Amino acid sequence: LGSAFRSNIEDIKFSAWKIALALCVFSAIQYYFDNTIDLNRRRVDDLFVCTISALCGIYIILSISEVVTKFQMATRVLSYLGQGSLFILIFHFAAQNTSHHIFYYHGKMGHGLASLLSFFIGVGIPLLALEVARRVRVLRALWMPNMTDVRQISRPGPA
Repeated sequence: LGSAFRSNIEDIKFSAWKIALALCVFSAIQYYFDNTIDLNRRRVDDLFVCTISALCGIYIILSISEVVTKFQMATRVLSYLGQGSLFILIFHFAAQNTSHHIFYYHGKMGHGLASLLSFFIGVGIPLLALEVARRVRVLRALWMPNMTDVRQISRPGPA
C-alpha cells in the first residue's frame, strides 16, 4: 500500500477532524477487538480489522510527525536517536534488563518507576557507547567500519 499511495502520502494535508476520526476508529478497534498482527509468525487475526487499524495508526503517526517537524529541538533529539538506533537496538537489552532488576528487586522501587528509569538507562548507555565509539579510533573501526579507513589504524606511526 505504501508504494501505491506514495505521492498521496507526500502531498497529504492533515486536518484536525481526520486525525480525530482516525484516533476514534483506532481506539475503538483496540478496545472492542482483540486482534493482532504478528509479523514473526506471519499471522493476522482479522485482515479487515487489522488493516483498518494499521491505516489509522499510520495516519496518526504521520500527523504527529508533521507537528514534530515544526519544533527544532524535538527534530534534533529524534534525529540523534535515529542515528543511534542501531546501537540502541544492539545494546539496550543488557542495560535495561540489568538496571530494572537492580531497581525493582534490590532498590525496592515500584514496577512503574523501575521500568521508566530502566528505559532511560537502556537508551542512554547505548548512546554513550556510540559517542565513545565515535571518538576512539579502534572502536570506530570495529563498530563503524564505514566511518573510518581501517588501514590507517593498522599502519604503525612514525618512529
